Amino acid sequence: METPQIQEKTKQFEQQISDGIPNRPLSKEEIEKLADMIMFYSQEMTGLELYPYQLEFGWRIVFSLLSEDAEEVTALFARQTGKTETVAVTTCGLMVLLPILAKNIPNDPRIAKFNKGIWIGIYAPTYEQSGIMWSRMRARMYSREAKLALLDPDINIDLTHEKENMTLPNGSFVDCGTASPQSKIEGKTYHLILLEETQDIPSNKIRSSIHPMAAAMAGTLVKIGTPNKVRSDFYLACRRNKRSDISDGVIRSKYRRHYEYDYIECQRYNPRYKKYVEKEKGRLGEDSDDFRMKYRLHWMLDRGMFINPDLFDECAIKDNKNSLFAEIGKGRSRRRLEFTRAPGLVTYDPGTPGIIAAIDVGRANSTVITVGKVFWDCPFMIGGEERFAVHIYNWLELYGDDHEAQHPQIVDFLKNYKLQEVIIDATGKGDPVYSRIAAELAESSIHVEPFLFSAQSKDIGYKVFLQELTGKRFTYPGGGRVTKTLKWQKFVHQMHDLEKEWRGQQMVVHKPKDAENAFDDFPDSAMMLCWIANVRGTMEVEEAINPFIMGRSGTIWDAARELRAAGAWAKQTLQPHGFGRTRPSKRGRFD
Repeated sequence: METPQIQEKTKQFEQQISDGIPNRPLSKEEIEKLADMIMFYSQEMTGLELYPYQLEFGWRIVFSLLSEDAEEVTALFARQTGKTETVAVTTCGLMVLLPILAKNIPNDPRIAKFNKGIWIGIYAPTYEQSGIMWSRMRARMYSREAKLALLDPDINIDLTHEKENMTLPNGSFVDCGTASPQSKIEGKTYHLILLEETQDIPSNKIRSSIHPMAAAMAGTLVKIGTPNKVRSDFYLACRRNKRSDISDGVIRSKYRRHYEYDYIECQRYNPRYKKYVEKEKGRLGEDSDDFRMKYRLHWMLDRGMFINPDLFDECAIKDNKNSLFAEIGKGRSRRRLEFTRAPGLVTYDPGTPGIIAAIDVGRANSTVITVGKVFWDCPFMIGGEERFAVHIYNWLELYGDDHEAQHPQIVDFLKNYKLQEVIIDATGKGDPVYSRIAAELAESSIHVEPFLFSAQSKDIGYKVFLQELTGKRFTYPGGGRVTKTLKWQKFVHQMHDLEKEWRGQQMVVHKPKDAENAFDDFPDSAMMLCWIANVRGTMEVEEAINPFIMGRSGTIWDAARELRAAGAWAKQTLQPHGFGRTRPSKRGRFD
């Protein structure tokens, strides 16, 4: 484009701005028109015409800045579809035009704040990744077309002999930084924050360090990326924006917060892109994880997360219509049993038998006790093994590692239920806790079982735990009031955060490695609760007679021996009289 043509476009734009400027804040319709003009000028200035889907995304960024809606805009684009180019073109126009607008529209404080330029920050997992976007912006700003446009007398920005940085004489600038876990980036202030490859940035870094940078200016957050295998801040932001767009009725409008374009949408405008993606289908496979994540935009949470958050949320009991029923016996002795799963916490229940509890002993973190009810009367046969439905009753969280002070609190909490069994983390510092509680509860004929955390035990425990959650046989309260409690929120949040990886045939489940304040105390306690109901006896342990509990053999329940003992007792106590009948006594019991 020749110099006179660019300058003519610039004069037209300035004339449109100056015509009819109201002596008041701009209306929504006027801001929309202004955003249209900025997007048009940005393309003219950089000499690049954006595709329709790119224009929609760029326009939303401009509208958010002009209207000061302080929004969080998410962009889920297939690989190599121009998301970085869109941001580069849009921000170059904003850096030039917003200071001009601030001088010409002084009566709208949302726009007047840009009188010293627009301040932009780019953050990515590494400097190299954020540098890609920064370099693209610099290339557009120092292109031949842009330099000629900026020479217009009303703009008067001469970049001909300037070093190619992203700081303009009008005060606008672009920072390029890293959001790695070790980086110290607090203290900066921006109008616009651009997060590149957001799915790989630690969630706590985004929330605690980057989000506050836009607070003073009611700035706009733009999160750009592609799906991966873990539940990240980007995944949550995309899901949150999708829900908001649907509830607000703007899912297909230009005001939406989430922009998502897979390869099918993008290849409509770029035949070369379509040709390459067709080859990738053959090389990678259309149903491969890589193709599904990078081109089809599928989140593969089942690969990297312990459980899909949506599936886990389905295990929450939210009303009183979620009881399980079973019929046992035959003929006249047939009975229909109900297993009630309460939507709220059960803080006291001394009447229901068969309650179990799991205690995860805290070392540097908290000690968590999980109490649950088991449907012992109705086992499910899964792969030839008996499994039992478990429903969480309540949690108790005790902070610190002063186990001596915690002991009476644990015992008092357990006294609220008619316990049948308790499993306790007996690893390291948990061993004396187990020994003390086991001796104390043995007086009440409550079986106490130790659990030793190891790669093998966690592999077995979490595999079965995942099976029970997937089959919705392990449930937890999820009614309205309980969701407001801190312990419920911690349980759900920690379960959502759990990650898994495979080392050979062994599944390793752990808290997020890149999160400083992530914990797994509640999940470990829940896994142990599932273990005591369903897994007991699968571990190879040294057998030893427990002197407190008859019928137990170490941590293995010797069912055959208990059945033989029960049969011998019945044979001796219920002696047949006459024709094989037992003779009832006057008290209604058998003699």
